[in-house]
Amino acid sequence: MSKAPKGFTGGLDRDVQSKIDSAHDHHQEAEVRQWIEGVIGEKFPSPNFETSLKNGVILCKLINRIRPGSVPKIGTGSAPFVQMENINNFLTSCKALGMATVDLFVTVDLFEGKNLGLVIRSLEQLRRLAAKHGVSTAPVIDHAKPAGVFDYVSEKEVEASGVGSYSHSSSGSSTHSSSSKGQCKSCSKSLEPSARFCNHCGAKV
Repeated sequence: MSKAPKGFTGGLDRDVQSKIDSAHDHHQEAEVRQWIEGVIGEKFPSPNFETSLKNGVILCKLINRIRPGSVPKIGTGSAPFVQMENINNFLTSCKALGMATVDLFVTVDLFEGKNLGLVIRSLEQLRRLAAKHGVSTAPVIDHAKPAGVFDYVSEKEVEASGVGSYSHSSSGSSTHSSSSKGQCKSCSKSLEPSARFCNHCGAKV
């Protein structure tokens, strides 16, 4: 029996891969990326989402920001086992934070690029959980930065700073507001003006 040529993908495999690719929401990827950058206070090292997260360093910084000390030592080496250990430590910490196993990707989904869509959905679930642990999804404006550049801070830090709640207008200017645009359908808490996500439960509005 002759073997299939190297690189050949059968019809079933193509269907499975097509479904995986179609599940990759690029808009959601951009939102998750923006959230992570805001939480850890730094930009991704690459325009490519997968490449930026593959070594696990950013993921470890993220979970340490949500729950300090979750990953005491982050590996910085380029060896595959070091990078995979970072990812595994992140996933273990997510479980300790309260994420269900069914909501998490596995190491090879990211490291080998097997299912980036699942990686993004897992991070979206973490974003919702982080909101419950006091890591706000609402941007607080740093007036020392150019218009439109935000920092994401915890609710306790917001209260301590006395900054209050801000909204970003379409003209690029910031305005202070205490009014609400309504209530979140998920948790019934008040929503900030122009909010895309609930600051309390993290649900999309």
